[in-house]
Amino acid sequence: MNVVIVIVDTLRWDALACYGHPYVKTPGADRLANEGIRFTNAFVEEPITGASHTCVITGMRPRNHGVRYNYETSGSLPRDKRNLLDILAGNGYAVDFIHGGHGLMWGSVHLPTSNEPGTPQARVFIRRINDIMRARRAITQLEYEYLRAGGEAVKADVHQRSSRGRQKPPDERISSEACQWLDQHHQQPFCLYVHFQHPHGPMLPPEPYRSMYDPDWKEEIYDFLERAERRGPADVLTGPGYLGRDRDHFLALYEGEVSYTDNCIKQILEKLDMLGHVEDTIFVLCSDHGEHFGDRFIDGNPDWPLWSKPSYLYDNFIRVPLIIRYPPLFEKGTRIEGLVQNIDITPTILNLLHVPLSPDLDGISLLPLVTGEQDSIRNEVYAEFTGPGIVSTIEATIRTKRWKYMYNMPLLLYRGGGQPGGEELYNVGEDPAETKNLVEDKPNIAEGLRSRLYHFLKTPHPGF
Repeated sequence: MNVVIVIVDTLRWDALACYGHPYVKTPGADRLANEGIRFTNAFVEEPITGASHTCVITGMRPRNHGVRYNYETSGSLPRDKRNLLDILAGNGYAVDFIHGGHGLMWGSVHLPTSNEPGTPQARVFIRRINDIMRARRAITQLEYEYLRAGGEAVKADVHQRSSRGRQKPPDERISSEACQWLDQHHQQPFCLYVHFQHPHGPMLPPEPYRSMYDPDWKEEIYDFLERAERRGPADVLTGPGYLGRDRDHFLALYEGEVSYTDNCIKQILEKLDMLGHVEDTIFVLCSDHGEHFGDRFIDGNPDWPLWSKPSYLYDNFIRVPLIIRYPPLFEKGTRIEGLVQNIDITPTILNLLHVPLSPDLDGISLLPLVTGEQDSIRNEVYAEFTGPGIVSTIEATIRTKRWKYMYNMPLLLYRGGGQPGGEELYNVGEDPAETKNLVEDKPNIAEGLRSRLYHFLKTPHPGF
């Protein structure tokens, strides 16, 4: 039995056609949903790339695996924390981890490599597309140089770099590397972990995806970015200028990135078809987190739409798509509404592979949901965030199918002694967009959820 895990950066749960998007084309994800199981209430533990990926491969919560942010801040996964790739490599699997670099590099996961003698998992090979993000940033930097200088020569150079085929766009290079690796290793048990970067900003999908969802937009993308740059970094994050038509165009670029990356996923699916590894391969598709994109407002102020991560644990940021295909056991086209989390992926895979589960795992195998033995495995899900953001905060939330309680505290207050922060309570069963804060109207419900959240966090202190 083989394993393929695909994590798409910044992919909102509602951005795929199989999750109800009315017009975005995602035939790759749709195929997986039709041939596997779609979890409609999947949530991440911590909505930041490095921490979220580490949750996936360890089956542990961030407070237990120790990675709370991206590699730049958190550093490496401690070597005493076992992870899925280590375990499968130790069981004779060919293992590869191909990613675009953002939030991970050699940091968050820090799996041992073949040139680190003396490690028991020396068969694990990490093949990093180490120039992808550098190349992407270089092109973006050239764009900004053009924007600042207004130079046609720089603009022409950008066009040449992005269109003359000298390099494939980042996610195409990742899918190409993944397919080549499958060609080389498919005759033995394999585990391939792929992280696609493209839906993450800057929103620069290649054509035809760049104009796919807004063909009437006439402004050059460079001029569009220039207007964003002129607002300054804080304004770009909160996006007060991305209202009306600008917001529509930005979202169209995002949707183009989603369709572009979906096409790259489809290439991996087709490679498995060609190699005859559909029936014997567990295929997982998930995201590390979503994004806000102006759906909510900071402190309810309509002049400050909440635009980018991190901070604020609303559903459009912590809720993600999760699709698992394994034809011998999973009934095609099944939809499961029970609450699940990304820490449940590793125990589910190990359960399917009949590998004993470690008692220090926080995740729960999803097999009882898949087989119909249970309607639910969790009564609630949790998410938390500690680190820099629009305003550095310590945040945590508990969510049931009906209710969601959130606590937000400015980090400076926490470090200064922990003064009370903001509380929010939503009836997500009736108000899925989380628009009406009921914390004052429903004090008993808020208190009950607050108590359970503090118990989960193992401290009665309101500053966590």
